[in-house]
Parts: sequence; C-alpha cells; structure tokens
Amino acid sequence: NTFVNPNMEIPENIIELTGITNEMVADSPKFEDILPDFFKFTRGCTLVGHNISGYDFPLLDKYARQEGYMFDNDLVDTLLLAREHLTEFKRFDLVSLSKNLNISHKNAHRAIADVYATSELLKIIATRL
Repeated sequence: NTFVNPNMEIPENIIELTGITNEMVADSPKFEDILPDFFKFTRGCTLVGHNISGYDFPLLDKYARQEGYMFDNDLVDTLLLAREHLTEFKRFDLVSLSKNLNISHKNAHRAIADVYATSELLKIIATRL
C-alpha cells in the first residue's frame, strides 16, 4: 500500500475527488519502481476492483506494457456486477453503494479502504448470484 508519484501534476478535479495532493505523492516511489513487485504479487491471481475493467486495468496495462510487463490476469469488476445484480439502486459508485449497503468505507479513494469496501460489496453480490 503506497502512493505512487505520477511524474506530473495531479489535476485539480482528481485532488477534489480523492483528497490526494501533489505534496502527498512528491516523495512516493514511481510506477516503474513498484511495478516489478506488484507484477510478482499478482501472478496467477484474479484482480478484483470497482470499475477495474473500465479504468484501473486499462491504465495498469498501458503503463506496464511501456515497462515491458504484460498483465494477463482475469478480472472481476464489482461495478459491472452491481449494475446487474443490485438493480434496486440508482447510483453504482463505490461510495454510494457502500452507504446504501452499510459497508464501512472511511477514507474512500485510498487503496486499503477501497479494497475492504470492494471485498464487502463482492460478498453481498455473491449472495445474489
């Protein structure tokens, strides 16, 4: 669990959304420095995330390929599953679903907080399959 220095200024709308500032990532490792360990960590694993197929994985794949890494992991996207199986809700962002389903989600948009919320959401969805 670490911030990553994006080698660029964080856009204002992202700062507003996540609360992550340029100062917070200034001394963080760069993507290419953490990539080898992350690649090893995820070998043979299914990657689960909320909008992983629409946002996280395409970014990971793009920048990993530039460094010579190819992620071929299976993906489980809780956003897609929520839209299919939690039809009583109108909003499907992780914060809204967490609130509606009484999932603790303090520090949203931080890796560990989002992991725990996504895990709990997946468990709830699994009961409806």
